[in-house]
Amino acid sequence: MSNPFTRQSISNHNTKNYSVEDVKKSNARFYEKNPAAIEPAAMIKKAMQNPDDEVVLQQTRHEEEEKNFMRILRCESRGDPNAVNSESGASGLMQHIPYYWPDRAIASGFQGASPFDPVANIYASVWLLNVGGWVHWECK
Repeated sequence: MSNPFTRQSISNHNTKNYSVEDVKKSNARFYEKNPAAIEPAAMIKKAMQNPDDEVVLQQTRHEEEEKNFMRILRCESRGDPNAVNSESGASGLMQHIPYYWPDRAIASGFQGASPFDPVANIYASVWLLNVGGWVHWECK
């Protein structure tokens, strides 16, 4: 395993190894210059040591939601922003039904956007997820 504190010089011919003490001194200099960062850093360090901490739990929930979103996106459209379901007409990355698309686009701040616009499609999907959960998608 390589030393994470090894830094390559610009010429890539020499390396310098930084000791734990070097890193501690660097951190001390940083916090001297940025005292407002001490409290948030301490809170994060404490939270990361406790898996039941709300910060850690929230991050875990966020990561799970993101994985689920990407899994459903792959199932619905295989990541093709131009995908169209020949039976229902559902369109775009997250396969929005044409009848509902205008309202969803407006609600997510993309009035007049096409469901084939990947950014508008994702924003509309996140809005829909926030107001109704995963029930709107057949892929689970």
